[in-house]
Amino acid sequence: MNVPDSIRIWTEQAQYDLGTAQAMMRSRRYPYVLFCCQQAVEKTLKAIIVQTTGDFPPRVHQLMRLVGAAKLQPAEDEADFLRELSALLHSDALPRGDPRPGYPCDP
Repeated sequence: MNVPDSIRIWTEQAQYDLGTAQAMMRSRRYPYVLFCCQQAVEKTLKAIIVQTTGDFPPRVHQLMRLVGAAKLQPAEDEADFLRELSALLHSDALPRGDPRPGYPCDP
């Protein structure tokens, strides 16, 4: 895949995730809002990495690692926000597994 196509795909996916976050906000499904926002930021950073370096972005979800790979220098309050948003992926704030009885949940 060439660089312009890769940037376009990452950007389109980020916009889709942001739209999904807005829909989840309207339906008051707040944990999913957080997840979709984190995904939108992650995919936007990956588009920036491709644009900046011409390389495929690292396969990580930690936003500050992606910020470093993108060669960005956020203000401290922005960096704190990105660390907090990343931490949500590994917290109990987001739903895990299938909530139906008898179905296994993610560890």
